[in-house]
Amino acid sequence: MSELSLMEENAERILVVDGARRNRRRVALQLAQAGYKVITAESADQAVTLIRHHGAPRLAIIDATLPDRQGVALAKSLQAQRASPVLLMCTPQSWVECDADPEDLPPNLAEAMLLRPYVPAVLLNAVQRLIRSTEAPAISDTETIIDADLRINFAQRYIVRNGEKIRLTPTENRLLHLLYMNRGRAVSPGYLVSAVWSGKQTGTLGSLWVHVRRLRNKLERDPERPKVLVTVRGHGYALRYGAVELN
Repeated sequence: MSELSLMEENAERILVVDGARRNRRRVALQLAQAGYKVITAESADQAVTLIRHHGAPRLAIIDATLPDRQGVALAKSLQAQRASPVLLMCTPQSWVECDADPEDLPPNLAEAMLLRPYVPAVLLNAVQRLIRSTEAPAISDTETIIDADLRINFAQRYIVRNGEKIRLTPTENRLLHLLYMNRGRAVSPGYLVSAVWSGKQTGTLGSLWVHVRRLRNKLERDPERPKVLVTVRGHGYALRYGAVELN
């Protein structure tokens, strides 16, 4: 298995970040045998480069102790950006080695830790649980009111803006629904690419930008000065919902 094989544009790929080649290959093999697509990195910097170029993975498994001592920082960053769910691998001495304290972790990250040594079944159960926790709920067939002039029906894929019914393409609908599920929060471009395009479809940051622009033409009174689908500089895109303010 190539250490830096090209990431496939597939929502089920998993990124394994571990400075120890033996540990990295063991985890990758266990996941591959369970049917997952796997990409590996040996440092936080290498992982960030892969994510920047190929989009966020479906899940990231990160060792707390990396050569650049950035395992915990990388995990916190991915969680804060809602880029990917994270499973943090560690040993009791990991916290001493990387000068970290488990009590300082965000609750959702503190609950997603796997102590070494472990048995493969425990790893796979943790992976499945984290992936299921981020799956989108069923789409309601009722109209969602965004504000007085804007309504969306995700099940039937249309927008009603100022009384005019506007159809959504399947990709536009998936993108808008994902932003709606995270309304009031910025969602990273990498995560949007991974979550909106999957299977045989491929997405890039360029195609994401095109679809955001098309959505703004349908959503906004003035697409050049968006008020609903906004860009949060340095973080991604967000859907403003009524009086909800961005974090």
